[in-house]
Amino acid sequence: GDGDSLWTAFILSIMSLPANLLVLLIVDRFRRRDLFLSGLAGVCASYVVISLAFLFDIPEKNWVVPAGFLLLVVSFAIGPGTMFVVILSELYEEPNLRAKGMAIGTASMSFFSVVCNGSALSIFDAIGPGKCFLGYFFAYVACFLYLLVFLPETAGNKTIVHH
Repeated sequence: GDGDSLWTAFILSIMSLPANLLVLLIVDRFRRRDLFLSGLAGVCASYVVISLAFLFDIPEKNWVVPAGFLLLVVSFAIGPGTMFVVILSELYEEPNLRAKGMAIGTASMSFFSVVCNGSALSIFDAIGPGKCFLGYFFAYVACFLYLLVFLPETAGNKTIVHH
């Protein structure tokens, strides 16, 4: 019911803090690129789990969907949530270029977040949550594949992009 949904949302919000603290502990122990791609892979996996639970209306949906969202929260923190900013800050040597890159990247991520979050309920109503989450899965797979090819390792690099 609605109470269960609110309780699940509360728990997931609370789990965001330790997930982000985990990133602080591991950010310098692993390659940035690997953390980002691992986080994206976890996001993809979570969307598959959530979408399949809705599409096939499995009996275990009451715990599978929250578990999928928990995986999403942790994976997002490790990948696109935190490492996005870390990698973006390390791509540029010249401070003005770095500031512009950070501003454009952060604004773009905020814009897409507003679009996705703002349209989710309308999409749910139009095609159902299973297909909506499956669409998110395909979008993140495209992102994963693009970054797998083009994302450089930034840890320890003094200069990635020259002015």
